[in-house]
Amino acid sequence: MPHPLVSIILTVHNRADRVAESLRSLLAQTYRPLEIIVVDNASSDDSKKMCQATVQHWQTEHPDSELSIQLLDEMQRGASAARNCGLRAAHGQWVAFFDDDDTMSPDFASEMLRAAHKKPNARWVVARTRMVFGDGRERVRDGWPSPTLTDHILGCLISTQSFMTQRDLLLHIGGWDAALPCWNDYEVGVRLLLNEAPPAWCQGVFHRIYQHADSITGEALADKLPKIVQTLNSISRTLNTYAAPHAARVALAYRCAIVCGQLQCTAAPELARQLHAATSPLRAPLSPLQRGLVRAFRWLSAQGIRGVWRAARWCLPND
Repeated sequence: MPHPLVSIILTVHNRADRVAESLRSLLAQTYRPLEIIVVDNASSDDSKKMCQATVQHWQTEHPDSELSIQLLDEMQRGASAARNCGLRAAHGQWVAFFDDDDTMSPDFASEMLRAAHKKPNARWVVARTRMVFGDGRERVRDGWPSPTLTDHILGCLISTQSFMTQRDLLLHIGGWDAALPCWNDYEVGVRLLLNEAPPAWCQGVFHRIYQHADSITGEALADKLPKIVQTLNSISRTLNTYAAPHAARVALAYRCAIVCGQLQCTAAPELARQLHAATSPLRAPLSPLQRGLVRAFRWLSAQGIRGVWRAARWCLPND
């Protein structure tokens, strides 16, 4: 049986200093047949020229009839709009997504498909990724074998670079939500799990995902907080639309508490209070005991304790 075509979509915005390295890591995938789709998202620097030069050099040095490359433009700003552009243009049965400042493991596509084929009728597959911090520290992102809806809501287990899905499945759920300004991968993971069985699990740890200082500080989150609340509210509405189990709504309230605690831990108590107040409607369905657990999970996270979401898994109702 011939191998299915895999399309990997790289979205680019003003990353001329890093995009060549990222793109080369996609081109170096060992899997074939492979389609690379680069979507420039209204860059104002030389990102597009860097992509064109990198592709031209690679094709000269590594002629390969089983590797096809598309260079596209998407003028609507936002990573989700650019990903949807690539998704529409993709010819592959399977698709994966990547960001313009990270580097992809060369065996990612081959290992993910191998894992998917081990699970009967699997239409998507997830793995863990490796985060690299500015001070050189590395940490494997949390993962969970074949995560359920509540697992993902609690632990943010599905990120942009950690999953591969059949193209028709992602199109069926509506693709990426271009109306949401942040946490798009968290939200798309929820919709995938509401529409499809839990994914296959690949045990490998892939990529180098670079964490920028401004993405984890209170100062940066001050501007992002309303956008985070927008995404959380969108997820809440989606859970209602799909008549999701009560446990999913409880998990979302627990997740908000954990994030509040993380903000307190990073010396942003005022932001934690703002987030707690803004997400109060999400706590409406909770029992008094569950509200007490919300306070407990927030406190534990504020102490810098990692993996609080794992404890929260044991405190969900049995629907």
